[in-house]
Amino acid sequence: MAITLVVLVPVRILRRLTDAAPELLQSVSLFMQRAAKLGHLAIYVFALVLLPLSGWFWRSVAVF
Repeated sequence: MAITLVVLVPVRILRRLTDAAPELLQSVSLFMQRAAKLGHLAIYVFALVLLPLSGWFWRSVAVF
């Protein structure tokens, strides 16, 4: 499982950086466009980076 995350997470992040996201509608306000981008960034950081790292950390320090 861990090697899968080590391989797939960087691949996903690189693909996201190289392939542009679809443009938002012009009717969406600038504030909402920025909020959407910030929300997506937060999801990437939290779900793809911090959650696996916290799981690895707690598994490493667990006493059985």
